[in-house]
Amino acid sequence: MPQLLQDMLNETDLNIKIDQITFPGVSLESHIDYMTDPNKENSRYEKNPGDTTITEKKVIQKPWDVIVMQEGTVRLLIPEAKNSLVVPAIQKIKSLATNEKCKFIIFHTWASNKAEFPKEYCYSSSIITKKIDGTKFCSERIADLKQEVELIDKAYQSIVKTTSIEKSNNGKIVYNFMKNNPEIKIYADDQHPSVEGAFLNACIFYEMLTEKKAKNLKFNGNIDSKISNIIKNSI
Repeated sequence: MPQLLQDMLNETDLNIKIDQITFPGVSLESHIDYMTDPNKENSRYEKNPGDTTITEKKVIQKPWDVIVMQEGTVRLLIPEAKNSLVVPAIQKIKSLATNEKCKFIIFHTWASNKAEFPKEYCYSSSIITKKIDGTKFCSERIADLKQEVELIDKAYQSIVKTTSIEKSNNGKIVYNFMKNNPEIKIYADDQHPSVEGAFLNACIFYEMLTEKKAKNLKFNGNIDSKISNIIKNSI
């Protein structure tokens, strides 16, 4: 997705350059509070005194104009995880930025593509705090996809209010896109976007960064031009 976004920007805004520090299965907390092996999924190791994570080094490397952060959706849906893990991580990342005017955006992620309802998401208490053991923290019990989308949006609105950052609107845009264009598969699996889904995400961020309309882009992202035009016109 970041490369698709860069290709879009190269068409209209050559002065905007995208960089990224992303690992598979790594939370914002792990980006900041743990040492991470970029070659292993869900890897993290305790920091020793004086250690600096790869992400910390990246954040302080340049006076970034915009920093986009992405968290796993489940952590947003479990209030204890959101408040104890996600919010502190965002605040730490903000504190590292060297540009006082840096804009911070949280990536409003999608709902799961799993159709089983009702459902709830739970974490063992040990993931959230070592002070409590033998119990678990859970999301609300979710009756259908519409409710899941609404709960995710509510969680991101809470993040915005608590941390004074902005959010994208990917979650709601994707939900509406699926309803209006069921023939276009924007999920590759239960959670991750397909090439078309990544193109849709890139269009959303293109409009946020440039205040220009994705529908005016010539770039099609190596997907069928009819599909890319439907995506570009859906934002």
